[in-house]
Amino acid sequence: MIYLGIDIGKDFHVAGCITDESKVVIQPFKFKSKSDGYKMLKGRLESITTDRTQVKIGMEATGHYWINLYEQLAKDGFALTVLNPLQVHAFRNQGIRGNKTDSVDALLIAKMLHFGDYVDRKAKQDVLLSLRYLTRYRHDLIEQITSIKNKIICLLDIVFPEYERLFSNVFGSASLALLREASTPEQILKLDNKKLQSILTKNSHGRFGTKDVPRIKDTARDSFGSAIAADIFDFQIKLTISQIDHLTNQVKELDDKISFLYNRLNLPLTTIPGIGPTNAASIIAEIGNIANFKHPKGPATALVAFAGFDPRLSESGKYKGHAKMSKRGSKYLRKAVYQTSFIASQRDLMFKAIYDKQRSRGKAHQVALSHVANKMLHVIWSVLKNNKPYVLMMSNLN
Repeated sequence: MIYLGIDIGKDFHVAGCITDESKVVIQPFKFKSKSDGYKMLKGRLESITTDRTQVKIGMEATGHYWINLYEQLAKDGFALTVLNPLQVHAFRNQGIRGNKTDSVDALLIAKMLHFGDYVDRKAKQDVLLSLRYLTRYRHDLIEQITSIKNKIICLLDIVFPEYERLFSNVFGSASLALLREASTPEQILKLDNKKLQSILTKNSHGRFGTKDVPRIKDTARDSFGSAIAADIFDFQIKLTISQIDHLTNQVKELDDKISFLYNRLNLPLTTIPGIGPTNAASIIAEIGNIANFKHPKGPATALVAFAGFDPRLSESGKYKGHAKMSKRGSKYLRKAVYQTSFIASQRDLMFKAIYDKQRSRGKAHQVALSHVANKMLHVIWSVLKNNKPYVLMMSNLN
């Protein structure tokens, strides 16, 4: 049997090959991550054997750079394994030196394949891979929207610093509708009372109306905002709101597509409190095959580590450090689980008990939530492994 390890890079990959006897039969070599590089790789392999069933190939899942190579090798009938970079890192550190170079890693992966010291991650199926791209893109859009909202707050701090007191949510429907019409105190004061009332009522489902008009007008009249270049700031605010509208519509389109793809998987993740279709899609897209997670302390522990919620203690000499989250692995999985943990701690007795216990010990809100998230990952592992829905614990909860 021949074991080929490939260290993945953006422009070049590095391959190294050993046999069952751990003999290096191909010294590590670099090849381009394009079609001519792939031909070079195949040529090297065929110079050793023409029997592709005797070749096992492994590579790290580094970003998205492995996908094209994986697809070509799969089409040509090679046996493939995709490894989590954390596994390769752990295997490397078993040595005294823990050296890291592209050539060393290529042979390291080949040795992992030979000794079987790895979890076979496999490539994502089409649906999972599609969900991974869509959910990560959605994450990026949400971050863009947040950044744009912060810019609007900065502009309002200049022209109308009291505006944030007028609405519980500056970016709620009623507030945005008003800002599209008038974003400076001067413009609001010029608005006809009936028109202002109409804007508020129409865009708040009746929560705002006649009684709020005097309050808003009085606040605008007494504003400490700057009138210098107010028309320019107003122009910026309205353009920036149009950006939010555009990105928000894109997020809605993404949510529909994500929900459609997730439903094809027929998974019970949404039975867990706090997990809706979008977060469920993010979670399964990052996890992939739940059977791939293995750990001496239990497979769910491996999932916790992959999400970066495992504790990491830093001590040196007399210094006694505190255990903190390692924050390794998938940041997208970590964020999705963290978001769901907050909702779960309010809706479910078990998760609430974990949160309350940590808070009673004097732990901060975020620390308490990290404990909930740790338990959440154990529940996620169980639900996916057994393919059975979670039973909500609501007794005695208001």
